[in-house]
Amino acid sequence: MKILIIEDEPSLREIMSRALREDGYIVENAS
Repeated sequence: MKILIIEDEPSLREIMSRALREDGYIVENAS
């Protein structure tokens, strides 16, 4: 499953992305 994360704060975006990838999701980021 793909998830798009839209978050202005880079550190929060990275934490969320890392956690979701560890759970097996494909993550795309936008700011």
